[in-house]
Amino acid sequence: METDHSEIDLTNIRLDGGTQPRAELREDVIEDYAEAMRAGVVFPPVVVYFDGETYWLADGFHRVKAARAASRTTIAAEVRQGTRRDAVLHSVGVNSDHGLRRTNADKRRAVTTMLLDEEWGKWSQTKIAEHCRVSREYVSRVRAQLVIDHKIRDGIVEVERGGTVFSMNTANIGQRAAPVDSEAQAKDAMATAAERRAARLAPIEALRSE
Repeated sequence: METDHSEIDLTNIRLDGGTQPRAELREDVIEDYAEAMRAGVVFPPVVVYFDGETYWLADGFHRVKAARAASRTTIAAEVRQGTRRDAVLHSVGVNSDHGLRRTNADKRRAVTTMLLDEEWGKWSQTKIAEHCRVSREYVSRVRAQLVIDHKIRDGIVEVERGGTVFSMNTANIGQRAAPVDSEAQAKDAMATAAERRAARLAPIEALRSE
């Protein structure tokens, strides 16, 4: 992928494209970063994706907010060629090994973003886990919850047994068989069972009578 490092005007960077990977930004961190920037501390470049018209921020929301708070007009950025969706896909895996440590809410937001996407939601749970930098089991748990919340309609999840991965429909898990509504229905069910038993035993009874 083609990349470039340069100073980008802060007013040209879009933060509203759904590329924010965190559940929420921390104001105390922004203030600390801003104070450090005023003191001359050099931060790593943020990552943006440029689609020919717009710079979509993919990594560095606290830094951009801090730069604005510190009255900066530009910020060092690693510019990659790509679309807003490329920025979103990049964002789901950031901060797993650098920057402010991700919270469980951050991880869930990243995984949910992919699972609810029309394209990425069809990826295997292993591939989603790799992109979000979480375990495959974590993706499975989040997906199961989305099924319960009716945000994923197909109810298909991947399970692994004996080293083999296969799909399982979870839509009916937890549902009980419909109860018998009345005494009449119960009697009908018992009569039907008796008839079936009699039909199975008929050949044997015929042999006995010979």
